[in-house]
Amino acid sequence: MNRIAPPYHPDRPKLVVFGGGKGGVGRSTLCAEIARSLVRQHTQRVLCLDASWSCPTLNSLLHTPPPIVPLQDENGMLPTLDENDSHIADFICETPNPNIHLVSLAAGRAYPFMRPSFTAQTLVNQLHQLDFSFVFIDLGPELDPLHVGLFTLSDIPLLVCSPEPAAVRITTQFLRAVITQALSFNSYQVPDHDLFLNFLYNLPIDFNLETLRYMAGESSSLQNLITTTLAELETYLIINLVREGAERDMGYVLSHAWYKELGTFPRFLTPVDYEDRRWFYNRRHSGLSSSRGDEALSNDIEQIVRAISQINLTDENAPRPIPTHDPNLPVALQLGLHPDTNTNLVRQHCRRIWEGYRRETTLELAFRNPDDRTALADSIEQLYRRAIPLPGEPNPNNTPPSSPAKNTQHPRATPPPAPQPKPPRASSEQEDITPTSPSRDVSPGLLIERLRRQHKMSLQELSQRTHIGLKYLTAIEDADLEVLPRSVYLRGYLREVARIFMVDPDQLVTEYFRLLEEMQG
Repeated sequence: MNRIAPPYHPDRPKLVVFGGGKGGVGRSTLCAEIARSLVRQHTQRVLCLDASWSCPTLNSLLHTPPPIVPLQDENGMLPTLDENDSHIADFICETPNPNIHLVSLAAGRAYPFMRPSFTAQTLVNQLHQLDFSFVFIDLGPELDPLHVGLFTLSDIPLLVCSPEPAAVRITTQFLRAVITQALSFNSYQVPDHDLFLNFLYNLPIDFNLETLRYMAGESSSLQNLITTTLAELETYLIINLVREGAERDMGYVLSHAWYKELGTFPRFLTPVDYEDRRWFYNRRHSGLSSSRGDEALSNDIEQIVRAISQINLTDENAPRPIPTHDPNLPVALQLGLHPDTNTNLVRQHCRRIWEGYRRETTLELAFRNPDDRTALADSIEQLYRRAIPLPGEPNPNNTPPSSPAKNTQHPRATPPPAPQPKPPRASSEQEDITPTSPSRDVSPGLLIERLRRQHKMSLQELSQRTHIGLKYLTAIEDADLEVLPRSVYLRGYLREVARIFMVDPDQLVTEYFRLLEEMQG
């Protein structure tokens, strides 16, 4: 839970803010659907706050009339939110669902299209006084100080991003704005206020963690402020409008990239698939049930509901990465995983991040220096090899790895050569793919992965050359019994892979099925 926010108490509502700065990524839709799901499954009272004062949309998704400010109430003129004696509770209205209420900042503005002048702290203090279990705040598509302040002071700040380049770029800028707001909220830790203001004034608009440290100079108070603030700032990430399998893993890579670039680690909750029926339904504004139907909704929205309902467990399962190359430290902790995570899952997570860095050039928009994407891909490869050596490769844990060098000549990351490369061979010569010490700890997928990595080929490239779906190639390397095709098709896939890598197909098929049987017990 975010520790920049005021201390949480069970007697006050928990503030959940949907932000990110980019329009069209589905924040309002997710806000409405998660509120419905939370009420339906947990019978909680939820207040939805539409923070857009110029173009409110939550009222249409919750099937209520647009916000209208009455000129007079029974006691005379109704005060606007800018006045000292006003309160956000005066503008709350009911929705067709008795446990969901709605309030819009547009209803409390003094003039049309003019932003209220109160601060985020004022609004947050008023929301804490309300009798609700949760308050969902839907921010507008902007980096307005009020919106960024609400996000920074919330208990559960949710970044909603889509895989498009523009969304990654704006969400990165939104995170930078959140960091500066968080530094401002903690600025009381710096005795010299003028020193802090000068520090903020000179920050470039595309700063990163290295820039922050450099601009703080030798001031111990500023250095401690940066360390404390980044440690207390907790954010969470949802990748919405996902259309293909590769985009589903983008959240893990973005979380890692933002942690390395900005020092804050948005915990990735889940991807949400793009569903034409859902968006068509919301355009029609008919009915009160969840827009995709209760059954289809459970795969993504319900996972978010579980995460925010048990946020402490979510934090525990995804601890902040520990940036160290100590071979004695579990690899899981260096990647932001629970230390008890299964070795195969750690291996898959390593590969997932490496593949994302190598494939997604969009990730360059998350960095001040685009070449950092290449360097991070190399560092993940080195971490993978140190911690989980492939069959037949020596364990390099005994010797510390050399620091990865930046590749400034080519924008794509390439994995480093194997620790003990074999001498060149003729194309007709077939490679021996038998593991040196087969055991139940050896996954059959490592046979394929070792060949692919030796040929410096990504899963996507292998899929294009073999015409085998990325889904099945991933299942073959992960030995995922739920996704693997029937044996007759699996044998055909393995033979096609053997043809690409010029190895004996019979030996590959035999070894894969033998290890698969050993793995099953």
